[in-house]
Amino acid sequence: MPNDHGPVVQSALLRNELVRLRKVAGLTQEQVAADREWSPSKLIRVEGGRSSITRTDLEALLGGMGQVTYESRREQLQTLNRDQTMNVCEHSRGDVQEDVMTGCE
Repeated sequence: MPNDHGPVVQSALLRNELVRLRKVAGLTQEQVAADREWSPSKLIRVEGGRSSITRTDLEALLGGMGQVTYESRREQLQTLNRDQTMNVCEHSRGDVQEDVMTGCE
């Protein structure tokens, strides 16, 4: 999966892949949310791009998707998530040197 795109594209690629994996597994949003003890609205926000995907959330989502059994695929998705987060932090900072954004170090 290419990671040379901007943060918006990387986020969309990651979210599209998570939705695809859920559908291939034959799972509804309600089933996935219940399995992770999340509210359905949390999963809807994550899949729809209205909520950020934390490393913990990504692991929880991938852990329940039977199709993601190969470690390399899991690593690709984790890298895509990390890269889009880093790019958002770098892009948002601009000339400002403050590290006040959530998720930015």
